[in-house]
Amino acid sequence: MKAFMLSLLLFLSAFCAEVENTSNNDFSDFSTEFNKAEVFDPLSGYNRFMTGFNNSLYYAFFRPVFKGYNAVVPEPAKKGVSNFFYNLFFPIRFVGNILQFRFMDATDELFSFAINTTFGVAGLFEVANTHFNIPRHDEDIAQAFGHWGIGSGFPIVLPIIGQSNLRDSVGLVAEFFINPISYADGWAGGHAWKNSFIGPGMGAGYILNEGGTNPDEYRILTKDAIDLYPFLRDTYEQRRNAQIKE
Repeated sequence: MKAFMLSLLLFLSAFCAEVENTSNNDFSDFSTEFNKAEVFDPLSGYNRFMTGFNNSLYYAFFRPVFKGYNAVVPEPAKKGVSNFFYNLFFPIRFVGNILQFRFMDATDELFSFAINTTFGVAGLFEVANTHFNIPRHDEDIAQAFGHWGIGSGFPIVLPIIGQSNLRDSVGLVAEFFINPISYADGWAGGHAWKNSFIGPGMGAGYILNEGGTNPDEYRILTKDAIDLYPFLRDTYEQRRNAQIKE
C-alpha cells in the first residue's frame, strides 16, 4: 500500500514539474496545435476520458487546496521548501546526467548538492548556483532514454498525474528506485516512526508546495484550449523533445 502511495505521489510530483516547466516555455506557437501530423494514439478514447477526469479533479479538489496553501504560507517558506526538495532529488539528476555520459554536468550536480546541503542548511537555501555560479543540469531518466534514441511511444494519460507517454512512464518507474523519498521510512528504522507514512507524507508536502506556489498555473495554461486532450498531448511532447535535444 505504501509503495503504491509513493508511486502515486511521485507521479504527482512529475505532474507538478510538468506544469511548471511547460509554463516557462513560449506558448505563442500553440495556434498550430491542430496542424500536427497524425499521431499514433491507440489509447485515444481512454486518454480523452482520463484527461477530462483529471481536469475535473483539478478544479474540484487540487485547485482549492493549492489556493488555500498559497494564501496562508509566506513566499520565503514556500521557496525554502522548494529548494529543499530540489536538493533532495539530486540523485535523479545525477543519474540522468551519468546515463548520458555528461560527466562534467554530473559533477556540477554533485558539488551543488554538497554545497546546498552544508552551506544551504539541508538545501533550504540555494547557494551553489546563486553564490558559486555552479549551473543546474535538470536531467531525468526518461531524458536519458530519449538521448540514446528511444522514442516516446504512444501517449498515455495517467490517472490524477496527467499527460505522459510510454517512455516517460517507464522512466518514472525507474526514478522511484533512486528517489530518496522512496526510502524515507527506512531512515526511521529502529525508531517510533518505523513503518509510518513518512515517505508519502514528504511526497504530499512536495506536491502541495509546488502546486500551492502557482495554484492557477494549470488553469492559465489550458483556458484557451479548444480541445483539451490534443492540446496537452502536443504541448507535452514538444516540451519533452526540446528537453532531450538540450
